Amino acid sequence: MSAIREYMTYLSENESQLEASLWLECHGDPLRYFHIATYATMEALDRQRESEGTMHFVERLYPLIDRDSLVQPTGDVVANTGSGPGEV
Repeated sequence: MSAIREYMTYLSENESQLEASLWLECHGDPLRYFHIATYATMEALDRQRESEGTMHFVERLYPLIDRDSLVQPTGDVVANTGSGPGEV
């Protein structure tokens, strides 16, 4: 949780095009989380993947991650009821 809080602070201070970042704890496994993030543009997502904050987060947690469970799909936002792109 401390790594997640640190990363969220970094994102909120450094990425204005982050629209949403949702962390879900897996029931029955308090060490497994799902992270869903949306960005205003693909460029913002690409920039954030290589950012100092993301690299720090990855270096800190990757030794603990079951890489077989890691999935990183990408795509355009096609519907959104929040404050980002897309239509309902």
